[in-house]
Amino acid sequence: FKVTTLHGMARTVEHIVTGRLPGAQPYLRFNRGAGSVVFCFPPAGGHGLVYRLFAAELREYELVAFNYVTGDDKVARYADLIDALQPQGPCELLGYSLGGNLAFEVAKELEHRGREVGDVVILDSYRIPACFTADADHLEEFERELREHLRKHTGSEHLAQETLDQAWDYIGFCGRTPNLGMVRAPLTVISDERKVAFYAAGERGTWDGSSATRSTVLCGSGVHADMLDPGHVAHNADLTRSALARCLSETGIGAYDVALGGEACGS
Repeated sequence: FKVTTLHGMARTVEHIVTGRLPGAQPYLRFNRGAGSVVFCFPPAGGHGLVYRLFAAELREYELVAFNYVTGDDKVARYADLIDALQPQGPCELLGYSLGGNLAFEVAKELEHRGREVGDVVILDSYRIPACFTADADHLEEFERELREHLRKHTGSEHLAQETLDQAWDYIGFCGRTPNLGMVRAPLTVISDERKVAFYAAGERGTWDGSSATRSTVLCGSGVHADMLDPGHVAHNADLTRSALARCLSETGIGAYDVALGGEACGS
């Protein structure tokens, strides 16, 4: 620290977390040594810190919460990190928002390398079926959402230009990387409480056909921006726990199920 007052050290840490200064590690670890590892991919804000309350609700799991890495080789780089952190055994992957799209791509890469992926849990991420370019209106709306996320999850009111640049890089990558093909692992989507219908087979956000084993949609708690916040995070962690434990009931309604509150209904 160049400034050794408490205020100066706190400001330095804030600048590292928000991307203004270099020094952030590629991941954070929560509940170290607790049990099986869940690899969590960041939303567009790019910070693994977003999972801190989620990790507190899943104390029986160790969460490795990735920060965002730039560059179009990020899928391979995340897979390399997972291989280094967990050389053997099935990998559990989870992602919130754009992190869900990234988790799916990393799952494909791991399976291509011969690794087993136990589960892919997606927290309210629409599947991206084709390349796209975000327009100015979408970027402005996203900037407002990102500013609020940063305030809630880091305590900072300051949205650094570095954070915005990182977010635009993330959106651009996802726009160039549609979620094509499928994984062998089961896939569970936990949706915004108002959007579960958009994930049904044939709808615009559907992940139907993305898993060779099983795709399930569960209605989560809270709207998208609030799903990892107090009042909602405990319920969404419980749904995740069920998915990771493979406790979702077999309903016999086909390979793609849509569920409300954990009970499946016809899609």
